Amino acid sequence: GSFQSGFSCGSTKLALPGLLSCVDAYTLVRCGRLCRRSHALTIVEHVWGPRVRKLCATWGLACPSTTAWQKQYFSLLRPRCDGIYVGECRYVHRIRPGSSMEAKFMNRSHHWVEYRRYVRLCPPDLQDGAQLAMVLRDVCSYEVAAEVLGNLDPKALL
Repeated sequence: GSFQSGFSCGSTKLALPGLLSCVDAYTLVRCGRLCRRSHALTIVEHVWGPRVRKLCATWGLACPSTTAWQKQYFSLLRPRCDGIYVGECRYVHRIRPGSSMEAKFMNRSHHWVEYRRYVRLCPPDLQDGAQLAMVLRDVCSYEVAAEVLGNLDPKALL
């Protein structure tokens, strides 16, 4: 018999339980793209159900009651802790009459101040549930902000 005929649909729940439960979602999806059989093994309910329940418990979300667990996992809105959020910010800075010769010559009473705010979200602490975020408000480039925020240990800052 072939590899595929060696497994029945009923034994899918028993196939590779340890391996599929210990890999992250990205690896699991990539594994599912290898062939039809690996796709069938990675979309079963017992692989995605615990991930959705853990995700909902971690972020305080309502756990869905559907069985389309893989779709639910990717459709839940949640903060991602594997990158840096960049916010483009700006505000109007009022110029007092007589405080700036340059503004006086240009006949302006205000100007826009623009900056970026970089935010790195840290995963919730497993022991006490504390949720930390590191914010950097600077005029630096994204590369510098990513290096600074990526090299900081949030536990050491407390």
